[in-house]
Amino acid sequence: MLTSAERGHQAPMSALNEAIGQLALRYKLTNRETEIIYLLAAHGYSNKEIAARRFISEKTAKHHTEKIMQKIGTNSTRKLLSVIIGALAEDVG
Repeated sequence: MLTSAERGHQAPMSALNEAIGQLALRYKLTNRETEIIYLLAAHGYSNKEIAARRFISEKTAKHHTEKIMQKIGTNSTRKLLSVIIGALAEDVG
């Protein structure tokens, strides 16, 4: 059984998953790119941390991140996160 704190944490993560899912569909992200964008948004992981958690090289993680930014039309991780926040706000609103 979940504690009230865990239930409170679960709802925002569900909304984040939904927003990322919508972005993935809109921008035709691959499954791997969707995983990467989730790790960036939900945990703030660096390419090195993403690489360790997905058992890929840091260079590959960076490539995925760059490909995501190219598809979405951003040129920085900060702007990418802004797009995710915007999608989340659309979902909530």
